[in-house]
Amino acid sequence: MNRAHTINKSITVFSNASNNTVILRLEGEVYEDPAAPKTE
Repeated sequence: MNRAHTINKSITVFSNASNNTVILRLEGEVYEDPAAPKTE
């Protein structure tokens, strides 16, 4: 049985021009095929 992975997430990006720093905030739930490689 092939299960397609469903990704449900919200992404918030903060850009700080002072020091050229980008802060990425990732929240949500990720459902993947157990056979697929895990990425964090």
